[in-house]
Amino acid sequence: MSKQVLLSDDEVVAAAVQLGKEWKASLPTVRVEDPADLLGAAARGNRSLYLRGLLTGAGNAELAPEVAALVSRAAGTPPEHLGYAARAAEPGVVAGLRFCIFGSPQGNKVLVVTLPNGINEISEVEPAQASEFVTAFASAPLSAGDEDKATVLLAPGYADSATFAIVTAQGTKTGTVSLSTPDFASGRHTDGLPPALVPQA
Repeated sequence: MSKQVLLSDDEVVAAAVQLGKEWKASLPTVRVEDPADLLGAAARGNRSLYLRGLLTGAGNAELAPEVAALVSRAAGTPPEHLGYAARAAEPGVVAGLRFCIFGSPQGNKVLVVTLPNGINEISEVEPAQASEFVTAFASAPLSAGDEDKATVLLAPGYADSATFAIVTAQGTKTGTVSLSTPDFASGRHTDGLPPALVPQA
């Protein structure tokens, strides 16, 4: 069985609907707060899954096992870790690649890497691989030396709060932010990432 699938935003919505669950991670090409747009995405996604041979069973009404196995571990639950590329001047605005990481009952993690065009690479990875991915993703602005680039990492906590880090060529700022009304002006400069922001191997 495959441990990785590529799905469009529409296909992710359709797969989640098939499983009777809500997708609680970012979908850059779907307005999830708009019921009409969500319904349209589910219809387009279902057609696409069918055309790609990712629906099976009687009447092609069931998700292919490799899709169901990965999406079911992520759908219906908020991510444990997430992050995105941004501009240093606007850390609250996604400006490129984004990712999220979900826990898995088997002890592994489900890593979803999403391109701005709504293509999602969904993989099952070991905790050590998830940790390495986040560390590498966070260090991109530092290694590039581009003062305009930033990486934003978030680890949702209780209620509406999340631990955050903003990494730029100038260094790292960390703190706590509200997920519903994020304001990254607060925080303090640190020498590294708080352990809460990196999946533990």
